[in-house]
Amino acid sequence: ERFSAPEEMEKLFKDVITVAKQTYQWGLGVGFRDSEEQRERLKLAARNGWHRGYVLYLKGEPVAFWICVVYNGIVYSAYTGYAPQYRKHELGTVLFLHVIDELCREHMKHFDFGPGSAFYKERFGDASFKESTLQIFPASFRGVFLNGLRLLSEGPLNLCRSILQRLELEQKVKKAWRLRLAHPPTAEEASLKQ
Repeated sequence: ERFSAPEEMEKLFKDVITVAKQTYQWGLGVGFRDSEEQRERLKLAARNGWHRGYVLYLKGEPVAFWICVVYNGIVYSAYTGYAPQYRKHELGTVLFLHVIDELCREHMKHFDFGPGSAFYKERFGDASFKESTLQIFPASFRGVFLNGLRLLSEGPLNLCRSILQRLELEQKVKKAWRLRLAHPPTAEEASLKQ
């Protein structure tokens, strides 16, 4: 089902949050959230005709979603997710192919998957661009101090990521982490580990 009009947003939020709570992104504290800011942003996009929200239903229950914004012939992917128990059936891919088909009929020319790496981006994308954040600190005691704090907080993570990339283990670790977040241990399993 497609949601693009402002009056359709409440049903979209209700159904998407049902699926979003099951995703690994939810476990990381990222991805779709039903917040007032989120609602206003998507409603603004809907009022301007830019919003496209899609939900895939299985036996009447929402199982996958894809939310994007279209502007000037470009589709900007915003949020996506699927119920992890259907992973092997690739419901996210099924929905994505439907979304692409519909957006091609609207004569969209480009699809921007957004930042980060993911299997589906490699699978369906044909170009990627490396971007990085530039942080500039003033040549003062305060600037040096702030940059030192940044290095202390980000350094260990960057070192671990660099080692995992060199050992070609980064994607395996990410996959294991996603699976763990999507399927947290039950109380019984957690007690057995103790």
